[in-house]
Amino acid sequence: MAHFRGKVKTESFGLSDIGLASSITSSSRRKFGEDEEGGVKLGILEDVGTDRVRKRKKASTMSPTMQRVDSGCPSTAPVTIKTRAYQQEMFEESLKRNIIVCQGTGSGKTHVAILRIRHEIENSPAHQMSWFLVPNRHLGEQQFGVLQKQLPPVPMKLLCGDDGVEKWNSKIWDEILALGDENKRVKVAVSTHQILLDALTHGFVTMDELSLIVFDEAHHCIYDHPANRIMKDFYHPRLTHDDYLPAILGLTASPLFNGTAAQLHVIESNLNAICRTPTIQRAALNQYSQLPRLRIEAYSSLTEILRPGLSYISLVNAYSNMDIKNDPYIQSLPRETESDKRQYQKALTSGSYPMQQMKALEKKYTHVCEEYGSWAGDFYISLVISRFMKLVREREDECVNWLDEEKIYLMNILSEIDTFELSDASMMESGSLSPKMEKLIEVLVEEYEADMERGEQSFSGIIFVEQRVGVSVITEILSRHPKTKDIFRCGMLVGSSQHFASAGKNLTELVDHKMTDSTLEDFKRGEKNLIVATSVAEEGLDVQACHLVVCCYMQKNKKSYVQMRGRARRKNSTYVLMFPDEDLGRVRLRELEKWEKEMLKAYQDETRELIEKEETELEEEEEMITEKYYIAETKALLTYDSSIPHLHHFCAVIPHSQYMDFRPDFYTYQEWMPVKQWTAELTLPACIPPELRKYKAKHLWKSEKMAERDVAFQAYTTLHKNGLVDNHLMPLPTTDQDVEMNDIAKKTSTEAVPLQMDPFERTWEQNWRGEVKTYISEIYIRWENGEQVRMNMILPFACPRMGNFDLWWTRSEPMQVTVNDRNTPTYLTPEQFKRAQEDTYTLFSTILAGRIEKGRLDFSYLFTLDDGVSSEKIPSMDILQAWNGESTKSEVGIVRDVTQFGKLYVFKAWNYEAIISQEEMEKRYPTRERLPATPLLEVTPVTKRRNFSQRYMSGSEVEEEERARIRESKSTFLLPQAATFDRLPWRVERSTLLIPCILRRLEIYAIAKELQDTVMASVGFKHLPHIVTAITASSAGEETNYQRYELLGDSVLKFLAGIQLLADYPLWHEGYLSGKKDRSVANSKLTQESIRLKMSRFIITNHFSPLKWKAKYLPTESPERSNQEAERKGRDLSSKVLADVVESLMGAAYLEGSFDKALKVAQIFGLDMKWDTLENRVNTLYERAIPPKVIHLPQHLYNLERLLGYTFNQKSLLLEAITHPSLNTDTASVSYQRMEFLGDSVLDMAIVDRLFRHEKRFGHVKMHLYKSASVNEYFLGFLCLNHSMTVEGEEKEAHANWRTGAVSITSKDKHHHLFRFLRHSNLEVAKMQEAAYQHYLRLREDIFTALQRGKDFPWTLLAGINAEKFFSDMIESLLGAIFIDSHGSFDIVNAIIENLGIYTILDRLLRDGVDPLQPVQKLGIYAAQNMNQATTKYVQDVDGGKYVCEVRINEEVIVKVTGGVSKQEVQIRAAEMAYTLLVKRKRSEEEEMALGKGEMNVESDMEMDGVEGAMEEQKRKGKESSAKVVIGNEEEEEDINGIYNVAM
Repeated sequence: MAHFRGKVKTESFGLSDIGLASSITSSSRRKFGEDEEGGVKLGILEDVGTDRVRKRKKASTMSPTMQRVDSGCPSTAPVTIKTRAYQQEMFEESLKRNIIVCQGTGSGKTHVAILRIRHEIENSPAHQMSWFLVPNRHLGEQQFGVLQKQLPPVPMKLLCGDDGVEKWNSKIWDEILALGDENKRVKVAVSTHQILLDALTHGFVTMDELSLIVFDEAHHCIYDHPANRIMKDFYHPRLTHDDYLPAILGLTASPLFNGTAAQLHVIESNLNAICRTPTIQRAALNQYSQLPRLRIEAYSSLTEILRPGLSYISLVNAYSNMDIKNDPYIQSLPRETESDKRQYQKALTSGSYPMQQMKALEKKYTHVCEEYGSWAGDFYISLVISRFMKLVREREDECVNWLDEEKIYLMNILSEIDTFELSDASMMESGSLSPKMEKLIEVLVEEYEADMERGEQSFSGIIFVEQRVGVSVITEILSRHPKTKDIFRCGMLVGSSQHFASAGKNLTELVDHKMTDSTLEDFKRGEKNLIVATSVAEEGLDVQACHLVVCCYMQKNKKSYVQMRGRARRKNSTYVLMFPDEDLGRVRLRELEKWEKEMLKAYQDETRELIEKEETELEEEEEMITEKYYIAETKALLTYDSSIPHLHHFCAVIPHSQYMDFRPDFYTYQEWMPVKQWTAELTLPACIPPELRKYKAKHLWKSEKMAERDVAFQAYTTLHKNGLVDNHLMPLPTTDQDVEMNDIAKKTSTEAVPLQMDPFERTWEQNWRGEVKTYISEIYIRWENGEQVRMNMILPFACPRMGNFDLWWTRSEPMQVTVNDRNTPTYLTPEQFKRAQEDTYTLFSTILAGRIEKGRLDFSYLFTLDDGVSSEKIPSMDILQAWNGESTKSEVGIVRDVTQFGKLYVFKAWNYEAIISQEEMEKRYPTRERLPATPLLEVTPVTKRRNFSQRYMSGSEVEEEERARIRESKSTFLLPQAATFDRLPWRVERSTLLIPCILRRLEIYAIAKELQDTVMASVGFKHLPHIVTAITASSAGEETNYQRYELLGDSVLKFLAGIQLLADYPLWHEGYLSGKKDRSVANSKLTQESIRLKMSRFIITNHFSPLKWKAKYLPTESPERSNQEAERKGRDLSSKVLADVVESLMGAAYLEGSFDKALKVAQIFGLDMKWDTLENRVNTLYERAIPPKVIHLPQHLYNLERLLGYTFNQKSLLLEAITHPSLNTDTASVSYQRMEFLGDSVLDMAIVDRLFRHEKRFGHVKMHLYKSASVNEYFLGFLCLNHSMTVEGEEKEAHANWRTGAVSITSKDKHHHLFRFLRHSNLEVAKMQEAAYQHYLRLREDIFTALQRGKDFPWTLLAGINAEKFFSDMIESLLGAIFIDSHGSFDIVNAIIENLGIYTILDRLLRDGVDPLQPVQKLGIYAAQNMNQATTKYVQDVDGGKYVCEVRINEEVIVKVTGGVSKQEVQIRAAEMAYTLLVKRKRSEEEEMALGKGEMNVESDMEMDGVEGAMEEQKRKGKESSAKVVIGNEEEEEDINGIYNVAM
C-alpha cells in the first residue's frame, strides 16, 4: 500500500518479523503457552519494556506510569486469553495492509483488534494512540472493559456523550488524554464515531496522533454517517498529499447493509481497506461458528379480528378537536414583519410541539394496537398520560423548553382521553392481543419447554422489535400474561442519543436508556432470562450466547439478518423469523442465503484489490462540494456537513431565559437562475451585532438541505473571522467549568506559599568608620491621668508613619501613643550603640525578663530613655527613710516581694494601721517579724493583661477582665524589710509593658510599607493605613481587617473588568462577556496572580499573642539566605485569603484615588485583561454608538427620557437599553444584554460605595445582605413596575352631541409606566408584563408599608409579583446606557438611582436596622443555631396546577404551603412561615419551663398562636385560597379568605 505507514513492511513476512513484543518466537511461545491447535495463549502484560511479555502476577507490581486511568469498570483479575489460529491469521493480515475483518458474530473479531492494538502499544511512537470506534454507548462500555482486561496496563480512556464531550475545550481534551505528558498519555481511547469526528473537526485530536483506528461494526462507514465523514474529511485528503496515515482495521459480521457482493468495493473504498476473512485457518473458524436452527413463524395479518381499543375514540376526538391557532406557542408568535409571518406560517404547517406530540401519540397508539393488540394500546396510552402528568409535577426541569402555557394546554388535552385500569384477565379476552403477539407467546413457551426437556439448566433469549415503544409494551405483557409471567424475567434494552441539539422530552417515549443500564449485567448473572430490545442489541454487544433469538418484524436490510443470528450461539439454539405470510418468509430466506454465499466468496478472494476512492462512491452526491474552511494553527476543519450542527451549538450556548428563542432562523426559497434552484437566508439572534446577524447562501442548489448548509457555512466562517468562535471552531466559553470547580475547591483549600516577611530580620549597617546606621524615633505614651513617658526607638530601617494610636490598659482606660518617625539616618559610634543595647536589655529585664535571652544584646530593635536606664533594686527600708510624702509615690518603681520569688506589685501607700495575721506571718515570713513603729507596704498586683491593643472582647474575655480588675484592686500588705523597689519609676516600667504591642503595630506597618514601595510602587499609595487594612486578615485579630475593603474591591474589580471587556470586544454577546469576566476575576485566577507576585509575604494572618512574645534578635544568616529559607519552608495559606487581598487592595486604592488608582492595582495583577483608563474606555463606548443623525428615535421615547429624568445624547444607547432579545424586526439595533451586563456592575458599584461610606460603618456581612436586598431581581422588578409619570391632558377625546351634532374635544391624563417602554415582539412577554402588573397593583400598598415601616425586608411580597427577569434587566440596562452616555458620571447615575427610589428605600433600611436576610437563609441559620445543626429541606411539587412547598427540618414536616404564582415565591413564603412558627414554638417552650408542669396547655396555645399569627399575616397581605392547618395529628379545614393553602 503506497499510503500505508512506512514503518510496517508491505511484503509478506513471518511472525518473527512483526515485532509483537518479539512475541510469537519460540521462546515467547513457551512463555505464553501454545495450545494443541496452534493457538497462542496470551496473558495480561505487565509493562511495556524489556519484560513486557512477563505475565502480571501481582497488582502491586504494576508500573506507576502504566496505571490504567479512568477505567469506568471494576478492576478484574488477570485472565488467560487464547488466540485461535484464524485470529492469528487475521492479525498478520492486518499488519500487511488495511483490512476489514469479516467474521461471524461470536467468532472473536475483537480479539484480532486486541492483538493489533497491543502491537501498536509496543511499536508506535510515544505521542501516538489507538482509537477504538463503536456505534453506541452500550457497545463502547463493553469493549472498553474487554480491552482493559486483555491489554497491558497502559492509560486508557472511555469517552461517551454523558461526559458532555461536545462542550470540552482544548484544555479539557489535553487534560483528559494527557497529551502533554508522554508517561501518562492515553494510549487507547474508546468512543463513538461522532466523538472522534468532533475531536478531529475542532482540531483537539489530529490524524498525526493516531497510530491505529479500529472501526467496530465497520459496515456503518457509508453515506453521511460520522464514521464515513471521519474518513472522507480527514483520511482521504491525506492520501492525495502522501501524508502520514494511521492504520485502519475494520470489524464486521456483514460488510454491507444491502446490495450485492459487487458493491463491496464501496465500503472498502470508504475505509481504504480490503475485506478479508480467514482462508488458511477456515476450518478452525467454522469450528467456532455454529449456526442456530432457523425457524419461520407465520401469523395472521388480518387486523379486523382485533377489537378496538377502549381509549381509541377519545384519543382520536382529542386530537381532531385540536385547533392549532389556539396553541399557546402559535399565539405567542409575532406577525408584524415578513420574517415573522413566514415563521408563523411555517409553524402552522409543521405544527406546534403539543400538536406534534398528539399526532405522534395517535400514530404510536395505532402501531401498538396493530402490532400487539388493543389491550397493549390501552395500556400504552394510560402509561403515557400518567407519566407526562408526573413529569410536569415532579421533574419540571425536563420540560424546561416548554412554555408553562404549553404544559397546561397539553395536560388539558390529555385529560380528555379515557384511560382504564387493565386487569391481567382482560388480556386473555378474545381480540385483546394481536395474532403476532399471541404467536410470539406461543413460540416463547414452546422454546422454553423444549429447553427444559433437553435438560438445560437455564433459559436465555432476545426478542427484537422495530420500535422502542414495543420494548416496554411486550415487557409488560410478558410480565403479566398467565402463560409467561412465571417463567420469564424480562429486561429492556434501547439505544440513546446524547447530541446537544436534541429537543426536549418526547411524550410518546416510555423507555429511557438509563432505565436499561443494568439489563446486560442482570442478563449475564441470570437475574433476567429474556431481553426485549431494539436493533441496538444487534451489533457487537456482549449479550451472552442465547438459546433463542426472535425477530418480530420484517428486517429492512440483510445486515440485520446476519447480526441477529449471531446472538443465538449456544448449542441447539434457535433463530425465529416472524412473517405475516409463510411463503413470503421462505422467499426472503432463500434471498438471504444466496446473498451470504456471494459475500463470503468475495472476501475470500485474495486476488481482489482495493479500488481507489476516486473511482467509486457509495452514493451519488447531490452536488459537488469542494469548499472547506481550514484553520492551520489548530487543524480544525469546517465543512458543509458540520456547519449546521456548529451553528446550533454556537446559538445554544448564548445565555437563555424564558421567552427567548435563540435558534438560528433559516428561510429557504427558490430562484430561477436559469432553472429553479434553492437558496437560503439566515438570521441569528438579536444579541448578535447587526452586521453579523444576516446571511445568504453563496450558491444555488438543487435541494433545500444544501442551501441551508451553504448559508450556515458562510455564517460560521464569518463568525470565526470576527472572533466569535475560537480557532478550534468552538464557541467561546460563557462559563468555565474548570474555574467553577477550582473555586469550589479553593473555598477550603490551601496553597503552599512563602512565609510572611519579618521586617526585624534586617541587619544593622555600618559605615567605613564602624559607625552604625540607625533610625531613631521618639515614642510618647500619654496616660489618661496626665502622666507621660518618652522613649527612643532605634531601628535599622526607617520607621513607617504609624500616626497616633490608642492602647488600652483596660477597656475604659486608654493610652495614646505617638511615634515621631524620622526618615534621616543617625550614625552611632560603637560605644553609643553598645550603651543603647545595654539600656534595652536593662529595660526589658525589669518587667519582661522572661522574654529575653540572658546576656544576649544583639536585638533587632533598641529602646532607650534620655535619662538612661537603671536596673538597681532599692531596699524598701531605704525608700521608707527617704519617703517624704505622697509626692514621691508616682516615682517609685515596681515592688518585688523577695519571699515570693520576686513577685511584682505596684506601690499604693505606707500603711501604719494595717496588720498581718499571725497565721499569715508564719506562712509568709517564718523568719521575720514586723519592726515596731514601721508601716506595712500596701500594694496591688501588677496586671496580668498583656494585649493592650485589644479593647473589644468576647463575653468570656470581658468576664475574665472584670475578675482580674477586682483581684488587682484588692490591696496586699508586705513587710518592708522583705521587699525591694526598682529604681526605674513605675510609669516607665508599665510603659515597657506596652512595647510588644507597639512592635506588633510597627511590624504590620513595616510590612505594609514594604508592599507600598515594591509591588505596589506604581500605584502611588499615600495613606499607609489603607494598605494595612487591606493586608490584614480577620484571623490576625487586629483592630482592623480587610473584609469591608474586600467587599468594596470586589465591586470595583468587577466594574472595571466589565467596562474593559465591553470596550475591547464590541461583537461579543453578554454570555461571552460574562464568561471572560468570571474567569478573570474568579478566586482561582486571583489566587494564581497573588502567588505569582508572592503576596503571601505581605499578608498578616498570624494572631498576635503578647503572652508568647519574645524579643527579636539579629538573624544568624544573611538576609538573602534567610529569605530563601523562608520561601523554602513556606506556609499553608487559604487560597481565599490570597484572592481576597487582591480585591481588598483594589478597594483601598479606590478609597484613596477612585477608579484611576484602583486600575493601577488591576494592571499589576494582570488577570489576563487589557487595562485602560476608565475615561478612555467610556469614550470608546460613547463614540462607538450610532450617531443621533443616523438613528431615528420614535416620538414616544421622549416621554421615557422625561420619566428617567435624563436626556440621551446618543439615542441609539437608549434604543439598545430597551430592546428585548425577542425583537428581531430591528436589524439596526442589538438587544439590551450588553448594556445590562454593564449596568449590573454599575448599580452594584454605586450601592456598595454608598454602603461603605455610611456613618454606621456596617460590617462586610451586613453590607452584603443590604446590597442583596437592594439589587435583587424581585426588588428591581417591583421598582420597574412602580416607576411611572403622568402627563396631564396628553390624550384627546372627541365627543359628539347626538342632538346638535356639535363635537367637543376633552383632554385626558395619560400614565406612562417604565416597563411598557420595553421593545419586544413576543406575545408571551406582553402577557407576563400584564400579569406582573396586576400582581403589583394587588400587593403595592403592602409592599410600600413593609418597605417604609416593616422590621423585615419584604422578600415574600416582592416574590409574589412574579416579575420576570426582563423587568430588572431593563433597569440595569438603562443604568449602563446612561453611564456611557454621561461619559461615566456616577453623579448622574446616582441621581437616576435616587429617582427610581432605590436609595430612598436603602437609606430607610439602614437607618432603622431592617433585617435584610432572605427567609430561606434565615430559616437555615435558625435551624443550625437552635436545633443542633439541623438540616433544612424543601420538597416542592405541582399539584392540580398549584405550586406546593413542604419545609422539613430533620425530616419533620414544619409547614406545607400550596398556591402562589411561582415555585420561588412559594418556597420563600414557606420558609418565612416555618421560621415564624419555630420562633413562637421556642418561646412557648421557654414559657412552659418557666411556669412549670401545671400549665400543660401553654405550648398548644402558643403553637396555635404561631399558626394563626402567620396565617393572619398572610391574610392581611391579600392572598386568595383556603388554608389547611395541621397541628400534631389533627387536621382542621378553614375557609380563610386571602390565605394560601398552609399545612403546619
